[in-house]
Amino acid sequence: MIDVSTVYFRQLMRILSKNTKIYTEMLSAANICKPSFDPKAFYVHPNEPPIIAQLGGSDPTSLSKSSEILQSFGYSEINLNCGCPSCKVKEGSFGACLMLNPEHVRQICHEMKKVLSIPLTVKCRLGVDNHDSYENVFEFIDVVNRSGVNEFIIHARKAFLSGLSPAENRTVPPLKYDWVYRLQKDFPGIRFHINGGIVNHTQIEENLDRGLGVMIGRLSYEDPWFFRNIDSLYFGSDDLIHSRRELLECYTSACEEIQVQVGKANKSLMSKPIINLFKGQRGNSIYRAEFNKLTQDRKLTFTETIGRVIEMMEILNPESLNNSLKEEE
Repeated sequence: MIDVSTVYFRQLMRILSKNTKIYTEMLSAANICKPSFDPKAFYVHPNEPPIIAQLGGSDPTSLSKSSEILQSFGYSEINLNCGCPSCKVKEGSFGACLMLNPEHVRQICHEMKKVLSIPLTVKCRLGVDNHDSYENVFEFIDVVNRSGVNEFIIHARKAFLSGLSPAENRTVPPLKYDWVYRLQKDFPGIRFHINGGIVNHTQIEENLDRGLGVMIGRLSYEDPWFFRNIDSLYFGSDDLIHSRRELLECYTSACEEIQVQVGKANKSLMSKPIINLFKGQRGNSIYRAEFNKLTQDRKLTFTETIGRVIEMMEILNPESLNNSLKEEE
């Protein structure tokens, strides 16, 4: 999720769950290999693992080199993106474009695995443009698997390389969960994760019961509080956070620590992950409007901004601020 899964967003999600795998936004392998590369831009907070770096690119050499660099930073896993349909990745012949050349992806993964001691996985779609038959995606999985990659995340819809925006590509092409289930049966030695349109616990449980992993993307930004009890529901461990107030306080402390490491403060980036924290709650529209104003006030530090937000929500809706069990309409 480009411009979403920043170090701040990842920290918010890690505060909500200590067990869930968290992915970076798609990182450019070519940029990581440039002399101007700034390691601080890829800072890994000590509590982030398991944290997966998702890479975009099509050149085996730069993908291999960037993988090795990110591995040295403490990332737990590398994921090759073969599913993004944006114009930029089309111009660079990577992302979803790679699905049109399975053999090239096999070669890329082969080179990446040479330098990695951590897992390498691949994220893809069910097809691209007119190359959208089950036989096409079967061939892609079969060929890439020969590199030694045995874990795939499948966004369960095809991608259009032209005619649709990235946002439309997440909603317009129909979901085909049955194809993912078929792949799981056809490749019993491969671990599959399903992605796309997963918005409630019933769907999560159904797919986990099938033996699939579940990847959730936009919902984590659109409704982060959904993840407050993920650890107790799916990992058999205690939840870390019990109220939005506690989450805001912990998140503020984490942001202060990150600022020390990266050497600069960016209130906009720190604020973005929590703009939807009160989704569906009484006072949410007022919270969003006032929070945006406070974020733009350069006289206030981020910590002071969150303090003002907490004071405001104590008046607007103290129940949603202090109680994780009582969710009002």
